[in-house]
Amino acid sequence: DLDNLHRVYPNKLTNFHGYTVFMETSLDNFPYVISYTKGYYFGVIPVMFRNFGMQFLNISFFYIDPNYKSNQPEVQFGLITQQDDFQQQIVFREMTGMCLLCPENTHRYFSPHLMMPFSVEFSILLGTVIICCTLLRLLFPALFRFDPLCFILFGAYRTACNHNLYTQLLLFLFAMLSFFLTKAYNSQILSLISFRNFHTRSNTIDEFMQSDYMVLAHQNQRSQFIEDILGSKLLSPEDEQRLSAHFGVNIHYHYCSLQSCCDANELSSVFQDEAHPIYTVKEKLVSDIFRFQFAANSPFATVWKRYFGWINDAGFWNHRLQYYLNLMRVSLKAPTPPLSEVLFTFEYLMTVWQLLAVGWMISFTVFIVEYFSVWKIFTNSRVK
Repeated sequence: DLDNLHRVYPNKLTNFHGYTVFMETSLDNFPYVISYTKGYYFGVIPVMFRNFGMQFLNISFFYIDPNYKSNQPEVQFGLITQQDDFQQQIVFREMTGMCLLCPENTHRYFSPHLMMPFSVEFSILLGTVIICCTLLRLLFPALFRFDPLCFILFGAYRTACNHNLYTQLLLFLFAMLSFFLTKAYNSQILSLISFRNFHTRSNTIDEFMQSDYMVLAHQNQRSQFIEDILGSKLLSPEDEQRLSAHFGVNIHYHYCSLQSCCDANELSSVFQDEAHPIYTVKEKLVSDIFRFQFAANSPFATVWKRYFGWINDAGFWNHRLQYYLNLMRVSLKAPTPPLSEVLFTFEYLMTVWQLLAVGWMISFTVFIVEYFSVWKIFTNSRVK
């Protein structure tokens, strides 16, 4: 019974007298094992091995790169391959797997949002009003001498004495409709100016599927399982090659990508303060487990299993895990007083500038048409 070896050999399994454990691991598994300088490792696992393994068990550790094996490893961590002689396992309590790494879109696109008040119901209402005005003009020309559409679109109101009762009632209804629609549209414009961010981060796969993001998946990452989950969100291999040739490395600033959760957490932490911030969808696309794999009949496996449980129960493991996660993130700025913060900048007032530009263009076009029509009528009268 390997779980009770420490009872059979209490002296040998409490002090290993400087025994060296060779651990085979990949270079980077943030935040567990991180290697930024050659031969120096830090992260949750090296810290725990150094603090508990050396101090309590008198064990030294040597990390082996899987590509350059010089010694036979006794422990494996973070490797995809499963070997027959590494059957003793210690499974981590937190999950890993494949995650979605997405660029956060910080641009303020006002034009699509300005059309938000024009919903399907309002479009039906507006179409009904236009059809009714046209029919009233055609069926009752004596009652409605002026085109009702001019009243709606251009406010071409004549004096009340020039209109009959039916026309005045119709104009009153148009005025009420215009009042409520104008107030609704003004409130929408104010909300667009006030909102600081249009794009929220997706926390679940369902929220991601409802967003406008597309996923860039390489050929070795594609599988039937991935295609069943993402579906139409996956870019085709032809689009992937074309976009990769066009954007190069910057393609990750425009499209989401499939990354291991370790790499995704590291990249999203590093790029928090960049011009194109990147975030990781919290829900994992594919879940997997982290584990230590020990060689067959390794006495160190039973000892470390007990210590690993104590470390987790005491909260040391989670404490170091959160420490390295927060270490890579940019610290939050101190809150500023509400009155000292600028609310409206040129970018936030872009809606107003767009509306003014569109209004001036429409007014200028109508003015030119009206001017030439009047000039033509005046020229024809002079000729006659």
